[in-house]
Amino acid sequence: MATPTDSQLDGVFAGLVQESWRYHNLVDNTLRVDDLLVGALITVTLDAGNVLIDLTSDGTNHILRFEEPEDRARVTMALTHLTRDVTMAKAVGQRASLVVGYGEPIKSFGRVMDALRKETKSGYVAGGEPGIVTFDADSESQYVYAQVDLYLDIDQYVGEDLDIEYELLSSHVSATIHALRKFLHGRTED
Repeated sequence: MATPTDSQLDGVFAGLVQESWRYHNLVDNTLRVDDLLVGALITVTLDAGNVLIDLTSDGTNHILRFEEPEDRARVTMALTHLTRDVTMAKAVGQRASLVVGYGEPIKSFGRVMDALRKETKSGYVAGGEPGIVTFDADSESQYVYAQVDLYLDIDQYVGEDLDIEYELLSSHVSATIHALRKFLHGRTED
């Protein structure tokens, strides 16, 4: 076996470093892709005319609240990154759970609250399943919310080069808020 040349050894070493960086970036991107999605959700929701009124995060779970200044309608988003390890992300792709809510202050809050309590006691209201719209109320602010659980393929919105597909994300957020507004109005109007 021939002794490798200096340039061959340098090439092997450069390949090891390059592969190490590829893995390092894969792990790093897997861990921070949800932060990029949170930023993108904030951007598209602000672009739709809302203001951010609250943001909390523990690094995996992100809670966002927005308000429309004119009519005081609110949008809430609870995003949880589900695939934080590289193996899972490679197997099923980057996934997140997103609960989107749309709420409005309700003049007949007491009547609506009573109806929601009755539905909750009856066991009729199911929650936590994708696409099932549920209703919730905040007695302190007298807002009633329609909300829906979704599972997102983060890879649709954040590319491998970490570019954001703002137009697609904006259309998905707008369609969801539009649907929730219709559900809320159907549930709360006389």
